[in-house]
Amino acid sequence: MNRRILLFVLLFAAQLAIPFWLIGSREMTLHFGQRVLFRVEPVDPYDAFRGRYVRFGILENSCETPGATNFLQGEPVVISFTNGKDGFAKVKKVGRNPVGLFWVNGKAGYAQSDNFLTLDYPFDAFYMDEVMAPKAEAALRNNWRRDESLMVNAHIAVRLWRGRAVIENLYLNDMPVMDYLRSQDTNAVPSSKKSVRNKRKDS
Repeated sequence: MNRRILLFVLLFAAQLAIPFWLIGSREMTLHFGQRVLFRVEPVDPYDAFRGRYVRFGILENSCETPGATNFLQGEPVVISFTNGKDGFAKVKKVGRNPVGLFWVNGKAGYAQSDNFLTLDYPFDAFYMDEVMAPKAEAALRNNWRRDESLMVNAHIAVRLWRGRAVIENLYLNDMPVMDYLRSQDTNAVPSSKKSVRNKRKDS
């Protein structure tokens, strides 16, 4: 076979294989991954053009880390977790090797001191229907208002597996986000459930 043709076939096969690998990796993480909960908060500035994504920040975004200044901002790190008494994830250790069962590949933020490091997680947005995503983000942003009756408790359930992370669902007031939005406005949400995915940044 001509070398050029062989090279073309190999490149074409590789291009086909990448999407299947990404889908397979996501499904494996959802199936085998450990379920971990993270409290989230709204982020600023609001970006109306994101459309299908609900953006948020992870509250557990820093950790006591001896030698924090030795990490460069943006440097790949391994973030290991433990479950707190409240059932939500707590950062156990930041380093270059995994510790325990719950860990994910992330990036170092900035050192707040010699022993305290901020963290950048590989997940900061949840994929939804383009009509419902702005409504979910608006509900989340109510936490910045002074009216406590509008505030919501928000968290995400994430599956962690071999350093990968996939968001399973977003919860508002302990309800799946779609159920919460239905409870707020029965005319706004279609009766049929729509699939949701998460956005994962490249580590």
